[in-house]
Amino acid sequence: MKSLSLKASCLCGGIKFKTEGSHRDVQNCHCSQCMKTHGHHAAYTNVEEQNIKFIRKLVGPKPIISSVVKGNAYGHGIKDFVPLAESCGVNHFSVFSQDEAYKVKKYSNKKSTIMIMGALHYADINWVIKNDIEFYLFNLTRFTIALKSAKRLKKKMCIHIELETGMNRTGFSQEELPELISLLKSNEEYVAIKGLCTHFAGAESISNYYRIKKQIKHFKISKY
Repeated sequence: MKSLSLKASCLCGGIKFKTEGSHRDVQNCHCSQCMKTHGHHAAYTNVEEQNIKFIRKLVGPKPIISSVVKGNAYGHGIKDFVPLAESCGVNHFSVFSQDEAYKVKKYSNKKSTIMIMGALHYADINWVIKNDIEFYLFNLTRFTIALKSAKRLKKKMCIHIELETGMNRTGFSQEELPELISLLKSNEEYVAIKGLCTHFAGAESISNYYRIKKQIKHFKISKY
């Protein structure tokens, strides 16, 4: 990648911006989202380090910035992207499945945290807990199986509890929370709760505005 200083603007010139640093190679995309935005395919480049600095400035120094690298880092390649992101200060990566977690661990500097947001085969739970991989917990079946592995390994499982707030896909409902809380309290020595989350699918689309607003309301209620 070349270190460049580039200036650009929208077609009318109303918005202008400047990028500095190492730009990755230009890539073309013709997915449905790009076609809706641009009318046809689109060409992109990126400035990873500047992107990270921009986001950090927005959120402040305390929040953890997690780089989502599912789908083989969205086609960029986990092998190449993870070390690049780490060199820009990223130390947390989110993946969809255990096999992606394995790849991130293989190519990372081994100091970064890895989180599985989706698929986790029960046969792989031992490896996940043993290697301190964080994972989503969204039903009692996964909790029960993971708890058995944690007890067998005599090690805490690192979990993010997902709440169902209206997407109706995965997550604990409000009715299930009392049983979950009871299980968590009675097995504290085997559980490390890293986060509480829900799925705001399509939050960027105005067509989902009212559903997302309802989900946020339900999420706040569930937290307490």
